Amino acid sequence: QDIVYRTFAGEELRLDFMRPAGEGPFPLVVCIHGGGWQQGSKNSFRSALTRFIERGYAAATVQYRFADTHPFPAQLQDVKCAVIFLKNNAERFKINPERVAAMGNSAGGHLALMLALTRPDDGFESCEVSGADASVSAAVNWFGPTSFPTWEVSEQTRANFEMGFKKSFNRMLEDLV
Repeated sequence: QDIVYRTFAGEELRLDFMRPAGEGPFPLVVCIHGGGWQQGSKNSFRSALTRFIERGYAAATVQYRFADTHPFPAQLQDVKCAVIFLKNNAERFKINPERVAAMGNSAGGHLALMLALTRPDDGFESCEVSGADASVSAAVNWFGPTSFPTWEVSEQTRANFEMGFKKSFNRMLEDLV
């Protein structure tokens, strides 16, 4: 628990990791929490880690910087750094760096897709270490946004956002840029 994978401007970012017993190398699933890119916790996927290891997968759940104080692409850069950290330490963690998937819900789903759809030369891999790249073989998006220009939400969803985030839906999205 709480393995530091990156320190950015004095802020330590952490991940939790679990793997099955045995020699491996195991395929890895990187879990990314939701929360409008500005709240939530890596702990929200804790129970999923157990289910993954029961099925023969290693799994990690990662923390990232929030958009209300760190504009996008900080969140994407952080999850990319987590993948790079895990791949760079593949032998230590007994994972197969060629078999990495990302999954997330809501904002985490968006970040999982961004991991799958961006490449090292896109400029989002700005980690303090070199070595592996942040490419993943698969992504699972649980109800994360896929197209901001066409993203529409119901009035109830908009009201829930405003109650949960204490700001308007549009202001939450503006925090990303």
